[in-house]
Amino acid sequence: MLGLFVASGCTWGQPSPQEVYARSLQPSQIGPVATATTARRVLTARVWADRGHRRGVLTWQVRLQEQVAAANRVLAATLGARIQVVSMQSWPHEGGRADLQVDLTALHERDAGEGVDIVIGLVSPLAVLSPALHDAGRAQMLGKHMVLRGIEDAQEHVTLRRALDEFSAEERNKLYQARMRHREVSLLLHEVGHLLGAVHMWPAQSLMNAQYSVEQSGFAPENLTAMKMALDARTTDVVSTPESQAALINYLSGIDAQYIDKESKAWVVARLGGAPARSNEERTQVDPSLTPQAKDERLQKVQQMLQRGEVEAGWQLLQPQLKQGPPTPGVLGLACELTVRRDPSMPEALQYCSALAKQVPKPPGHHLLLAHALQGAGQLSDALKAAQGAEKRLASDVQQAQPTLWTALAQTYQRLGAITWAGQAAAHGLPDVAGQIAIYCRQVRRAAWLDSAGLKPEQEPAYVGGARTLLDALRAGKSKQIDVRAAQLAKDFPGAPGPQIAVCEHYASRKRWAASDRACRRLVKLHPKQAKGHVALAVSAFARGRPSRAVASLQRAVKLSPGTKGAWTLLYSAYQATGKAKKAGQLAKRYEARFGEPLR
Repeated sequence: MLGLFVASGCTWGQPSPQEVYARSLQPSQIGPVATATTARRVLTARVWADRGHRRGVLTWQVRLQEQVAAANRVLAATLGARIQVVSMQSWPHEGGRADLQVDLTALHERDAGEGVDIVIGLVSPLAVLSPALHDAGRAQMLGKHMVLRGIEDAQEHVTLRRALDEFSAEERNKLYQARMRHREVSLLLHEVGHLLGAVHMWPAQSLMNAQYSVEQSGFAPENLTAMKMALDARTTDVVSTPESQAALINYLSGIDAQYIDKESKAWVVARLGGAPARSNEERTQVDPSLTPQAKDERLQKVQQMLQRGEVEAGWQLLQPQLKQGPPTPGVLGLACELTVRRDPSMPEALQYCSALAKQVPKPPGHHLLLAHALQGAGQLSDALKAAQGAEKRLASDVQQAQPTLWTALAQTYQRLGAITWAGQAAAHGLPDVAGQIAIYCRQVRRAAWLDSAGLKPEQEPAYVGGARTLLDALRAGKSKQIDVRAAQLAKDFPGAPGPQIAVCEHYASRKRWAASDRACRRLVKLHPKQAKGHVALAVSAFARGRPSRAVASLQRAVKLSPGTKGAWTLLYSAYQATGKAKKAGQLAKRYEARFGEPLR
C-alpha cells in the first residue's frame, strides 16, 4: 500500500487530492484466499510461451509462477483446487496480433492437452492495454486451453507520473506493479472461470465481468456453483460428460439474476448444446447509408473504441467508410492503427499504413505504424528504414519533446532486434520504461553474444534474429538445426565468435565429442584467437583418450588467455599424461610466479 504521507509536499491532516486519487487507483484484494497447499484438487498445466511473449516479458517464467501462485490462493479457498505447472516450454509461434481465437486454435494444434488438465499459451502483450478482458485472454469453454497476453502498459507509467507528481518514483512504481499484478491474476482467474463454465456478469467486482476493473475481487456465488459442478465432473482425460453438460445447462438456464450477462449465458448454453444463441447479425444491424453527420459520429465512435482497446468492434464499424470511395487521411489513420493492432501481418495493414505515410508524411507516428506493418509482412529491412524515418522526424522537431513517441520508437527497434538504436531511443523516452528497455538490451547483448560480434547497428536485426533461432535450437537440443543455424551465422557474420563458442561448448558439455570436435574446429578456423575453442578441443581430445592432441591446443590457449587458470591446469595434466614431466615442472613454476599459488 502506498504510504500516504511520505510524498513531497504532503502534510499531516487531511489527505491531499493526489493522495485521494492514489487511493482510488489501488486495486481491490481478490478473495477469499487460502493456503494453496490446502487444496484437495490439483489441476496440472503445461505452458507454452511464444516468441513475442519471450521477447516482451522479461523473466516470463517467474512472472507466470507468481501469477499462478496468487490465483491458487483464491482457487484453494473457493473451489478447493490449485493449478500446478508441470512444464514451461518455448512455442515456435508468433501470436498475439490478431483475434486471440487464432492463437487459441494454434495452441490446440500444438498441444492437444494429453496428460494435463490445462494448456496455457502465452502470447505478445498489447502495446496499450484494452479494458476488454477477451483482448488480453481467451479460453475454451469447458475445455483445457487458454491463451494469455503479457500485461504491461507503458502509457500507464506516463499517466501516473503526471497525475502523482508529488509521490516518489518508488511509490508510483509500487502502485503500477500492484495494478499490473491485479490485472494478471484477474485475467488468469477469468479464463479459468470459462474453462469451468462460468458466464459473464455485470458487477464491477465480479471476476467474470467482461471489462477489467481494479474493483474485481471475486467470483459471484452463481458462477462458483457452476464452476464446482464442472470441476466435480472433470478428469484429466474427460473435461465434461453429457450428463454434466445437461446439469450445467439446467442450472444456468434457471438463473435469472439481473446482473448476469444474458448474452453470455445464452452463448454458453448454446455452446453446451442448449437453445441457440442469437447471431451477431441479429444483435447488431449496420446501416451502410450514412449522412455526413453520421459519418463524423461514426468516426468518433471508432476513435473511442480504439482508445478503449475495442479493436475488433472498431474495425467492423469502420468498414462502411472504407467501402465508400478513397479514404480520407482521417479514415486512413484509423484503418492503419486498427489493422496494425488487429494483425500487422494482414495485407490491409501494409496497404493502409503505406498510404497514410505517403499522404501525411510529417508525423513520426505514421512511420512507426508503417514499420509495424512492414515487420508483420516480413519486410524487416524496410521496417527498419521506416523506423529510422520516424526517428529522423522526431529528432528534427527540437521544439517539442515527445517522450511517448521516443519510447514507441525504442520498442519498435526492440522488436526488430536493433538493440543499440533501441537503447539510444529509450534514453529520450519515458524514464520508467527506459530502465526496462535498458535491462532488456543488456540481456539480449549477453544472450546473443552481441558485444563480441563487432557489428554495425544496422546489422544487428539480422544477427539477433539468427542468434535467437540458434538459441531456440540449443535449448531444444536439436542437433541438425543447431548445425544449420550455426553454419548460417558463420557465413553471414564471420566476425562474430559468440554463436560458434556456444555450439562448441554445448556439444562438449553433453559429451558429444564428435559433434564437439566439428563445432570447435570451425570456431578455431574462424576465430583462431579465441582461447575457448582451443580449450574445448583439448577437453574433447582428453575424453577420447588422445592427450597428445590436447597439448598443442592448450599451449595455444594459455598463450591467448594467460589469465585463465583452467587452461594451465589442463595443460599440466596433458604434459603429465604424455610423459613430459620436465615441461610440467616448468609450467608449474610459471603458474606459481603468475598467480602466487601452487598449480594443482
